[in-house]
Amino acid sequence: ITASTLNRDNQEQNPVQSGLVNLVEQLQFSLTSHLRGILEINEEKSLLDAASHLSQADKILLAGYGTSAIVAHDMQFRLLQLGKLALQHSDPALTLQLASTLSSNSVMLLVSESGQNSDLLKLARYAKNKNIPLISLTSFKANALSMAANTALYALSGDENVRVNPILVQLAQQHLCHILYLLLCQRQNSDHQLEESSKLLHILEQP
Repeated sequence: ITASTLNRDNQEQNPVQSGLVNLVEQLQFSLTSHLRGILEINEEKSLLDAASHLSQADKILLAGYGTSAIVAHDMQFRLLQLGKLALQHSDPALTLQLASTLSSNSVMLLVSESGQNSDLLKLARYAKNKNIPLISLTSFKANALSMAANTALYALSGDENVRVNPILVQLAQQHLCHILYLLLCQRQNSDHQLEESSKLLHILEQP
């Protein structure tokens, strides 16, 4: 496909196709703005500190509920690929039980759009009482979870479109987690570990 072909196809679109193109372009524009804003609202030191905590941790407990659970689950998978002991559960009570296995050498990574989720705040208080380093990932606004964290990371929020905003926040949070994942890859020089993980996943694809 050439640029001229794409241009000609765009000129020949019917109204339905044109509406779809506008929808996709608006979403992509909003997403690009959200992703570019990550380095504007998060200091480099915060990102490096978070990566350092994760790299040195003997265990990492991840928690997030609702759409934030998707972000936490994806990050758990990335950490497991790197050979890290990453724990997560969708039940708040069981998550608290998992937290009881942590030590001051462990880390909590708590994900919440609002930063006000009561179950996550209970985990944050537990982490503080047990001197467990806490990393928060919330929307860029004052909230209880980020104030309780040792390292607070933020994703942009506030899109006026109620259908689009949750999608943008989730993708921005995942993007932040992917940045941390890549920082960990650099620190650990983990290409061999990732190759072994890829071989393991290949087993599942076999008949």
